[in-house]
Amino acid sequence: MKVRIYFANVFKLLDVFPKAFNLLTPERKAKTLRYRKEDDRLRSLCAGLLLRRHLNVRNDDDMTTDDKGRPRLKAEKPRLSISHSGSLCALAVSDGTVGLDLEYLGREIKEDGLARRVLTPEEYAVYAQRLKDPEYFFSVWTRKESVMKATGMGLSLDPASIRVIPLSKEEHFVMNGKWWFQTFEVADHIFSVCGSEGPLDVNLTENDAEDLLADPDAPGNGGTSR
Repeated sequence: MKVRIYFANVFKLLDVFPKAFNLLTPERKAKTLRYRKEDDRLRSLCAGLLLRRHLNVRNDDDMTTDDKGRPRLKAEKPRLSISHSGSLCALAVSDGTVGLDLEYLGREIKEDGLARRVLTPEEYAVYAQRLKDPEYFFSVWTRKESVMKATGMGLSLDPASIRVIPLSKEEHFVMNGKWWFQTFEVADHIFSVCGSEGPLDVNLTENDAEDLLADPDAPGNGGTSR
């Protein structure tokens, strides 16, 4: 299953905010302005630009939600998943069911109780053996979150019910179904993507502000492949 992931540093949009904001759909503009913190506004702005550039979302009626509340194109395919954390925002696109989650490695894990609640006993044992390494925790967590997003169940699905180790394996049985994964680190962030069909063939492309402001009909998708 082919998955294309496009991502950008949201803070690089700060200097072009007015121009970029004018490219958003009315609904995305309203959503962006509802955020009080500048960081959150930039993440929302970046998500809208990624959708415009790579999926040609220019009007509110280009997007809808399915019966589980997942955002999707009115045309149904390709499927998509959006995630943001820290300085990055990313969009995953595929013809199959896909889920994407990313987390900033500098995010503080404030309490051990959180790890005990969201990890299975086996996952927590490895976490403890690794001296509570945040890279391991977020590698496991983003895999779980990617499934929660792909299924549309969100936090109604108990994270501790999802077993995603060993991390060296690309496929795991979750909810009696098989999901394929890839997990990787980019610019101090952990990315995990899951798909309903596998193995996954992931293409990762970084966009700068110029790429995101370009017309969707322009040749190619811009950006730098990784």
